[in-house]
Amino acid sequence: MKELSCSEIQNVSLRVLAEFDSFCKMKGLRYSLGYGTLIGAIRHKGFIPWDDDVDVMMPRPDYEIFCREYESKGDYILYSPRLRNSYIAYSRLCDNKDTIVRTELPWHSGVDTGVWIDIFPIDGAPDDTNEMHKVFSVAKDLYRKQFFERCAYRQRYIDRPWGLLKYLKNRFINHVGVKNIIDCALDYEAYCSRIKYGTTDHLTGISCLNAQVELHYNLSDFREFLPVEFEGKEFLSVSGYDNVLRCQYGDYMKLPPEEKRVPCHSGHKYYWKNK
Repeated sequence: MKELSCSEIQNVSLRVLAEFDSFCKMKGLRYSLGYGTLIGAIRHKGFIPWDDDVDVMMPRPDYEIFCREYESKGDYILYSPRLRNSYIAYSRLCDNKDTIVRTELPWHSGVDTGVWIDIFPIDGAPDDTNEMHKVFSVAKDLYRKQFFERCAYRQRYIDRPWGLLKYLKNRFINHVGVKNIIDCALDYEAYCSRIKYGTTDHLTGISCLNAQVELHYNLSDFREFLPVEFEGKEFLSVSGYDNVLRCQYGDYMKLPPEEKRVPCHSGHKYYWKNK
């Protein structure tokens, strides 16, 4: 199989994003480009040149409708925690027709998937900063448990002595393994969604804590979802994108040093199925 270039990954991701956008428009669902994808839209009017994925954010009510009503088809398959085959607490819409992704860290049970976009739910958050610290601490613990459980499936954890020791440490010292991996993800998702969207003046996105950043958004920044240019097309962005991006990245308009302009998903390999 032939490996995809970064530009080819972006082109497939854009196609999946267009499918997602089309369904959301048909159903009247709110969403926003998110994280690095939103930076790309604002700073580059498209992908960050070295970025290799697409992220979107959805208010939890809209996210639940999307996960419930989107019908997977031959080209595009949705994997979400509600299907009980997912090891993560958010969803992915995948191109399963043309591409295959090999990844070090498994994230669902079943067949190999292709290039995907990540769909992150946005949930209600406490207004009090100290309470938000507590929420983040608990969420981080739940994330760590499901992450370690996923790590147990890595081949390199069982084919080397040091790997086996690390696996045993994760499983017993960190108390992982009491529940199976899917239940870990469901517990994590349930905690993330415990404060209903819109019942407080703040929001958060804690369904994936890779960045370890305490995201504490203002609800007012999510009042409107407006068109923004991305790769010559129009997708949606929260109206308060500047506050949202500064919450996580600070001065997001400043380019990183040249040595850091590399794809962030080094554990993935992307291939064409029929090339």
